[in-house]
Parts: sequence; C-alpha cells; structure tokens
Amino acid sequence: MQDNEELFQLSFNQILFDSVKRTQFFEKFYTNFIDQAPDVKAYFSKSDMQQQSKILRQSFLYVIEFSTTNKPTTRLKELAELHSRKQLNIPPELYEHWLNAMLKTVGEINPDTDGGTIEAWREVLLPGIEYMKKHY
Repeated sequence: MQDNEELFQLSFNQILFDSVKRTQFFEKFYTNFIDQAPDVKAYFSKSDMQQQSKILRQSFLYVIEFSTTNKPTTRLKELAELHSRKQLNIPPELYEHWLNAMLKTVGEINPDTDGGTIEAWREVLLPGIEYMKKHY
C-alpha cells in the first residue's frame, strides 16, 4: 500500500509532466477558487490571470516543499508576509476555500482520482496552508 506522500507525488506528476494538464490545472483552479468563495474575485480584479497562474505554480511548490521539510524557505516566508494582514490581507478562512478548490481541480483534471488520492493531496498541502494562516 502506498503512503500519502507517494500517492500525492504520483498524482501531481501526472499533472506536472503533461503540459496540457498542467496548464489546465492552474487555470481551472482559479475558476474553482472563485466558485468556492466569490469574494476572492476582488483580490484578482486587476491581475493578469495568465501571470497569476504562473505565480500560483511557483507558490504551490513552496507549500509542497514545506510539507516535506517542515522548514519554511525564504520564499515561503515572503509569500506568507505578502498574504498577511500587513500587505494583501488574505483572511485565514480563505485558505480552506483554496484547498477545496485545489482538490476539486485535481479531480477534474485527473478524472480517475480516488478518495485516497484526494486525501493525500489534503495531507501534503495542509502543513503549508497552516503555516500561511499562522503568519496572517
């Protein structure tokens, strides 16, 4: 039986190493995120969404890395500071919507995704999300 980190990595690699899925994933995520929490749309009203998808891709990697090391990189610290009440003021409750949108997107991009894989994604992403919330 595979552990959650392996399940996550297999699923993530199916997206990451397929250029079509990778592009769809990060674009579709924002649609799902805004559907989950309509207030989020205001945060992106002046954003170039193609550029935002690239930023998300990079930020996503920082969150994953934190899960494996439990040590924030300089980039994750900067990301947390940017999202804190001192700058962008992203309220902690939006991170649950972020996570739900991410999990929904995984299932849409990889339709054969099962509950165990979704749980693996949740387990891998939660430490980074908790770090972000803690530094609000």
